[in-house]
This record gives sequence, C-alpha cells and structure tokens, in this order.
Amino acid sequence: MKQRDNYLHAFTLIESVMILAVASLIVGMAVFFRPAKPKLSVYDFERSLGSCFEHSRAQAQTEGTSKELRFEKHMFFTSDSQLTYPQDYHLKEERTIKIQASGFVSPQSIVFYHSGKALRFIIQFGGGHYHFQE
Repeated sequence: MKQRDNYLHAFTLIESVMILAVASLIVGMAVFFRPAKPKLSVYDFERSLGSCFEHSRAQAQTEGTSKELRFEKHMFFTSDSQLTYPQDYHLKEERTIKIQASGFVSPQSIVFYHSGKALRFIIQFGGGHYHFQE
C-alpha cells in the first residue's frame, strides 16, 4: 500500500513532456519576439563619430601621445570606444587615422557607402576640423 501512495504523487512521463513543451514554447516565444535593437540613424552616427574624433584629439593633446582611429568594414574603433555604422553602411577598404600628440591630423576623407550613395567624413587641413558630405 505504501508503494502505491508514492506512485500517485509523482509526475507521469506524459505530464513531464507536456511541462517541458510548454516551457520550451515560452522560451522560444521570448527569443523570437524580443525587441529589436534600435537602428542608428545617419544623423546620430555623424554626431557620435564627431564626438569620438574630438575626444580622441583632446585626449592625444592632454596625454601627449598619439592616437589611432580604426575604420573597419562595419565598425569604428578608438582606444576606448567603438561605434557601429548605420544600417547597410560600410567601407570598401579599412582605414586608420593617426592623431599626433599635438592633435594634428593629416587631411583625408573616409567614404561610407550605402546603396550606391557615398557619405564622406572629411578631415580638413589645419586643426583637425571635419565635416560630413553626401
């Protein structure tokens, strides 16, 4: 009689499989319907890239050391931060910009491509001033 009481308090195989299926369904729905990452707009990207550029120049001057800004195919890196490009923007070739200890940056441009259009990050001669041009 004692064995029969213990048997009645346990889950059957079918109940265990049903609980596992429901739990898997809930986890699957949570993964599938999770909110998408917010997309970075071109305007926000321009502001963020400009801010990183100015911060790196100021940091190079303050510390008295040179800094590098790396532009890879889909992401921009500084010594202490990184920034992804807006959706579907990319570089055709990776580039590195060197900021000297004095804050000087040689004039150059980085071109981001999107659907046949180009967005240029142009660094002007003298003082490292920059602007964007479509």
